[in-house]
Amino acid sequence: MPKRRMLLNLAVCLLAVLLCGCETGTEQAQQIAETTQTQTVETAPMEVPTEISTEPPTQAPTEMPTEPPTEAPSEPELKLELTDAELVLTEKGQTFQLYCGEVEFEKVSWFSDDEEIALFSQGVVVAINQGTTTVHATYGTQKVSCQVTCDVDPEARKPWISGDLLHAPRLAPPVVENEDVLDFFADAAFVGDSVSYVLQQWHYKTGAMGDATFLTRSSLGLQNSIDGRLKLFYQGKELTPEDAVAAVGVNKVFLMFGFNDLGLFGIEGTLERWEIFVDRILEKNPHVTIYIQSCTPIHHAGEYAGYDNTLFDEYNLALEAFCQEKGYHYVNIAPYFKDFTNAMATKYSSDQFVHMTYEGTAVWVEVLKAYAAEQMNGA
Repeated sequence: MPKRRMLLNLAVCLLAVLLCGCETGTEQAQQIAETTQTQTVETAPMEVPTEISTEPPTQAPTEMPTEPPTEAPSEPELKLELTDAELVLTEKGQTFQLYCGEVEFEKVSWFSDDEEIALFSQGVVVAINQGTTTVHATYGTQKVSCQVTCDVDPEARKPWISGDLLHAPRLAPPVVENEDVLDFFADAAFVGDSVSYVLQQWHYKTGAMGDATFLTRSSLGLQNSIDGRLKLFYQGKELTPEDAVAAVGVNKVFLMFGFNDLGLFGIEGTLERWEIFVDRILEKNPHVTIYIQSCTPIHHAGEYAGYDNTLFDEYNLALEAFCQEKGYHYVNIAPYFKDFTNAMATKYSSDQFVHMTYEGTAVWVEVLKAYAAEQMNGA
């Protein structure tokens, strides 16, 4: 019995030792696991934001590509157009509406290489005589042409032509869009007779010539200025042209004379008086630049023997040569006022003689502006 009790006590002791060992192992395993977790947290710590933002995350700004500003679409250019490239007319005086473009007649210039064969005016071709020529229409940089053959009886009478075609302007006025050209006339004076007076009146109504000064008088001429019979009025004073120019204090002088001298002294005598007249201006105003304008044509109804457009054409050519010889500027405005008879176009004539309508004077302004643009561009 004592021996059995001894064995039982021994078994209880062994069991206690085993239970103690298992608890110790469990605690060690738990300690190792906790140590491993602690190391993992330390090697990869989690950042916790202190504030929560409701705005989207900010991105680094990116550079936007620079593009040229978008321009408003320009209006399409009006087109010149003819119905045919070749045309045959079979009777003198026969007409054909050749032009079918979008540009208004008044803005188109009309040409025929030989007006003894065919006339081209306001879009209409007129057969004149036997032969072949080419007609042209121009607008800005555009030009269209047609070869015209007049297969007509050369013995037939000279054809009748409508006055609307015959006395219409040959050339359209030039178009100058840059209004800065008026600066060219800011230090200029225009000196002339009653023809220039109409330009003055148009300027006073519209301001068409900017800051230009006008010194004009009806019936003023080279001779009656030289001998002192007629003078100019400026600021309430009656002055000779040279004194008036000095009083204004300009650097450019635009002159137009001849209407009142050609019939009395002819071309040669008028040029002699030009030399005296300009010398007097330069003697009193040596710093000024001289610009001499051609004389505009006479209306066909105002021509008479010894005073017609043939005389004025010859005079203008002589005046141009005079300017070249003396070193003056020659401003040829005359072609823009001519019709197909070489006279002043009816729409530009106010009195069927030498004076203009305001419509004609507006063309004069555009011609002067075109000339100024050429001078400012160094042409």
